[in-house]
Amino acid sequence: MAFKMIVIILVFTFGGMKLDDYLEPSFPVSTLFGALLGSGMAIYSMIKDLT
Repeated sequence: MAFKMIVIILVFTFGGMKLDDYLEPSFPVSTLFGALLGSGMAIYSMIKDLT
């Protein structure tokens, strides 16, 4: 379960980083959004697995 959570967070974070590299904003908004969204999805996945 922990490995699954780590993978989800890393995929969303690196996806945001790649999007920021493509769009070249002044502040890494996509990386921040990806990390937050990935964390939320990981928590949702954990709760879903436990119930």
